[in-house]
Amino acid sequence: MNSVDQQYKEGSHPLEIGTFKNGFTIMGESQFIPGYCLYIPNGNYKQLDNVPMDLLAEMFKECTIVHNAIKIVYQPLRVNVCYLCNRGGDLMWHLHPRYASEGENNVRPVWRPYTAEQMTSWGYEEGIHGGKRLELIATIQKLKLQYKIA
Repeated sequence: MNSVDQQYKEGSHPLEIGTFKNGFTIMGESQFIPGYCLYIPNGNYKQLDNVPMDLLAEMFKECTIVHNAIKIVYQPLRVNVCYLCNRGGDLMWHLHPRYASEGENNVRPVWRPYTAEQMTSWGYEEGIHGGKRLELIATIQKLKLQYKIA
C-alpha cells in the first residue's frame, strides 16, 4: 500500500479536500499550477476496464464535483482531467487547472512545457494554499448536496 492510501485509510492525509462513496480527493503536493488536485478511487484498480461500468460512472460523477469546485474556487480557463495509472500502477484522475497566465503553454499537456524541476519546485504550503484548500472543501460539500452525491 502506498503512502497516500495509507494516510487516507488512517484518516490523516493532510491535503484531503473531500471524501466520496467511491473515492477521495486531495490537493496535489505540487502546486506549480495552482489548484492541481487528484481524485483517487477506493480499491486497487489498475485500468479503466478493471472497474465495473456502473461504478466507473459513479466515480466520474464524483470526479466531476471536484472539477466543478476547482472551476468555482480558482476560476481557470478550464480544467484538464486525465486518468493515469502512475502511482504504483493504480488508477487515479489528475485535475489540472489551466490559466491564461500560462500563455501558449496552457494548450499543451501539463507535463510538456514544464521541466520536472519546475513541476516539483512549487510545493503545497499552508500559508499560501491553505485558504483556497478550505474554499475547495466547502465548495465540494455544497456541490455534493446540490447534486445529491454521497
